[in-house]
Amino acid sequence: MRGRSKARRGRLVYVGTRWVYYTGSSERRTDSDGTYDVLTGAQVIAADLGLEFPAGALEVVAGATIGAARFRQRTSLVSGPGSTAPLREGGTELLVAPNLSVQFHTTRLLVIPEVMYLIAGSPDVRWPVAHRGISVGLRVIVPFEVRRIRH
Repeated sequence: MRGRSKARRGRLVYVGTRWVYYTGSSERRTDSDGTYDVLTGAQVIAADLGLEFPAGALEVVAGATIGAARFRQRTSLVSGPGSTAPLREGGTELLVAPNLSVQFHTTRLLVIPEVMYLIAGSPDVRWPVAHRGISVGLRVIVPFEVRRIRH
């Protein structure tokens, strides 16, 4: 029997951590108690898990990010009979985000365009907060390897 040689592409496990700080957005909101300036922001602390598929000079990673999203909201009265003291609220929710990224090396950097669909619980704050949706990002990393596992 002739030996059949098929080139097999390696699959690598990708593991990483991430911390993302969203400075937030501000908007003016009105209800029966008055008009308020509302500043909403968040930060994410999570682990990235995925499978890495080499594709020539690129590496495609399909995976998920799992961690916590800490939402914060600051409400200040602009006008009306409501309380004049600024109100600070926050909430921590579970975050799960399936993602797909493409990695390519440039000199000593790793450039990673990425698409994620963020899914987090709804935080208990006065004004509604966007807690799910598509996120597109670009990461620039200085890589280092701890160890390669070959079989």
